[in-house]
Amino acid sequence: MESKKIFLGLFALLSAVLLVSVVGAATLSNPFDVSFPSTINHDAGSFDVTFKINNSAGADTLTLTSTDTGSADLSTIVFTPSSPISVADGSTTVQTVSVKATFTFASKQDGTLAGTITITPGAGSAKTLSFGSITINNAPAFTGSKGDEISFTKNGTYVLGNTGNKNLTLALSSSGAFTVKFLDGLNQISSLSLLKSTSSKTITVVPTSDLTVLNFGSHSITVNAVDSANNVQDSETYTLTKSFCKAGSIGSNLTINGVDISNEDGDEEEWLLLETIKVDVDVENTGSDTVRDVFVEFALFDSAGNDVTSKIDFLGSDDEKVDLGNIGEDDEETASFEFRVPGDLDDGSYKLAVKAYSRDAGEEKLCADRSSDLSNTFYQSITVDRENDEGKFIRFDDIILSPTEATCSDRVSLSLDVVNVGDEDQDQVKVKLINRDLGVDLTQEIRNDLDIGDDTSLEFAFDIPSNTADKTYVLELVAEYDYKNGVYREVSDDSERIPFRIFGCSESDSNSGTSSGTGISISANLDSDAIPGEQMTVSVTVSNTASEQKVFTVGARGFSSWAELDSISETSFILTAGQSKEVTLKLTPKADVSGEKLFTFEARTEDSVRTREIAVDFGDAKKTNIFGDNTLIWVIGIINVILIILIIVVAVRVSRA
Repeated sequence: MESKKIFLGLFALLSAVLLVSVVGAATLSNPFDVSFPSTINHDAGSFDVTFKINNSAGADTLTLTSTDTGSADLSTIVFTPSSPISVADGSTTVQTVSVKATFTFASKQDGTLAGTITITPGAGSAKTLSFGSITINNAPAFTGSKGDEISFTKNGTYVLGNTGNKNLTLALSSSGAFTVKFLDGLNQISSLSLLKSTSSKTITVVPTSDLTVLNFGSHSITVNAVDSANNVQDSETYTLTKSFCKAGSIGSNLTINGVDISNEDGDEEEWLLLETIKVDVDVENTGSDTVRDVFVEFALFDSAGNDVTSKIDFLGSDDEKVDLGNIGEDDEETASFEFRVPGDLDDGSYKLAVKAYSRDAGEEKLCADRSSDLSNTFYQSITVDRENDEGKFIRFDDIILSPTEATCSDRVSLSLDVVNVGDEDQDQVKVKLINRDLGVDLTQEIRNDLDIGDDTSLEFAFDIPSNTADKTYVLELVAEYDYKNGVYREVSDDSERIPFRIFGCSESDSNSGTSSGTGISISANLDSDAIPGEQMTVSVTVSNTASEQKVFTVGARGFSSWAELDSISETSFILTAGQSKEVTLKLTPKADVSGEKLFTFEARTEDSVRTREIAVDFGDAKKTNIFGDNTLIWVIGIINVILIILIIVVAVRVSRA
């Protein structure tokens, strides 16, 4: 080194020279029993040099000093005992003095530590001790830690620090579900020089893949920093959560307050095939302004994160999206989804997710998809199992009755899928369609195996007898299976019951507006404006006021002269005592309709019928035509006048030429 620091112990050289108490001069031996380490770690902080000296002459005072001679720097020195040291008279008995010199040095140095210690008496010759070349061990090392996690709206960060005594060159790489690049400030890098003086360095981890194409769920990458020459490395894992919102949960005005999942047996996390599931999602506007055009969406993902929602048939008129409209400040609305678990859905693990977003603001700016009600915050873990109850191995799905209402002598067809939802293969299955009152007792057999998860389509047909009473009948589907040696050893525990209305075979007093029995209540509301030519919505609430469960069949009539019925949400259903059901009718009135128009809504049970006349007022909706009913004649006349004027103009110009 160009200059060496000279470290002095705590000594008083001038005082030693002036001491009046010294008599004679010490005679010192060379230092002996010298001890110091041969190697040392860079972060040890200090080391000791110990030695002994003998005085064989008169008492004296010794001054200790030190000089740094190594390639690495020493910081401070402390002598024990401290300098100057008083030495007793050794002229008669040799006096031995033990000394410890403690040297400190800064960490992260490499090379050698060395120096000399000089022992100078008040009078006489000085002695010198050299402690040479203490090698500082090479210890390349660094630390790495994950700073910010990667998200759809934020880059990740990687924090690195050199904790060793060697300069490092780190090669940076990544592997996993998506690709990234590394930035040092604004500069893209593939390696990083990490000097031994660098205690902390932050680089930015930026995704370069299109994150929107990732499947639902969690996706991880591993970031590596390696110095092969020094055999040191670090790895950190970054996890990107692909939740239901396209750009992740964003904005704070919408929150999902609650998610309630219910099924037939009350276990929200375990579903059986063809089981009916209902999901209610409570959405609140926590902002200070109205959130417009709010939609709530439902999805089901398989264990690989693939969206399998398209396999689900939602009940009623709802599908996987529900329009809640505008939600005012501090208001809360509920979206409901009801569906049957598809019979062809594979058993296994699934993730149920919901999101609420503003179509007006854009899903990329305002979307919520997390709730504490969900098992993993942004999804609910669901297990779809096969039925293990032998009496429920065979179920029926996609049941279609045509027509849905019939009269005497009509031919009725019933199509359905027979599904093996159990955990055993079936060699043969027999299906029966039964109604004793209608004389229906039909049977079909499936003989080409119905293995686990298989389904087969069947169709039954029958005629309505001419003497059939007007009422609602219930068709029953029953399955027999576990076939062996010509015998079906198992019958389904519960039959599938299908309400079916027959009318027009006998006279009814239902047009009076009163019930021919008891137990039915009907109320109606117009849910949209009555505008000629534009579809309108009428909601009708049917209530079971009887003391027992009833099967209801509903319909509408009396509108054909002024409107077309586009759809009716449900035509048959079962209501327990006191239960109500809302039925939605969508009608499109003719373009020239005006004034008040009437139609009749009818609800029937097996022993009762009630009708309600519903009025729709279109006002004076006809637009006045200044030509009356002779519009075409007037148009032709105007065209002829224009042609005559043109002919006259041309004739005048020709005559002047």
